[in-house]
Order: sequence, then structure tokens, then C-alpha cells
Amino acid sequence: RAFPIKGDSMPPLKEGCFVIGKFMESVKDIKDGNTYVLLTRDDGIVYKRVYKKGKLLELHSDNKQYEPYQVKTADVLELWEFVCTLNISDKKTEELNIDSIIRMLNSMRVEMGQ
Repeated sequence: RAFPIKGDSMPPLKEGCFVIGKFMESVKDIKDGNTYVLLTRDDGIVYKRVYKKGKLLELHSDNKQYEPYQVKTADVLELWEFVCTLNISDKKTEELNIDSIIRMLNSMRVEMGQ
């Protein structure tokens, strides 16, 4: 099954990508630190890195701006193990690297000098 990605919590995946998952029969089969799509009673569909904590699951985003949170295993309605992703956008994104930063600063310096 494919699930659309929303937000920026799981880089390098971006909004508009799809995560393909394989159905899991039980939360007991979760391997700590792997990524899963969970359909939960309160949070809807989420894609997170999962750790088992007894009767709780701790969900982590790869984007460290987001704090981990916990859900009860009883609140997990469906569980899908990550298989692969699909990126259906052909839009080129500019990377913020040292060369582009230097070019930008040089350009600003020239404009300010004028």
C-alpha cells in the first residue's frame, strides 16, 4: 500500500513522496529503530521511526526539530513496514551547500556595494 508524505518530519522524504508499506500482523513484530506507517486512533496516518516501550510505542521523526511522542499499542489500528519510496515530482530543489552560500554572499556584497 502507498501512503502520501506530508510535512518535513522525515527527511530526506519531502511532501509529495509516497511511502510503500508491507502490512504487519502485529506490533510485536516491530524492530526497534525501523520506520513504519501507523494508522492510529488519535493521530491518523503517520510515518515514523518506531521503538517499543512495553505497551507503548515511541515515535521519532528523523528531523530533530520534532520531539518524539508515544502512542499506546492498543491505539494502533494498522501497521505497515517501510518497503520503499516513490518520488513523483520532477521539480529540482536547490541544495543549500557551501558553494551556493558563498555565491549568494558575494552577490549580496556586490549589490550592497552598488
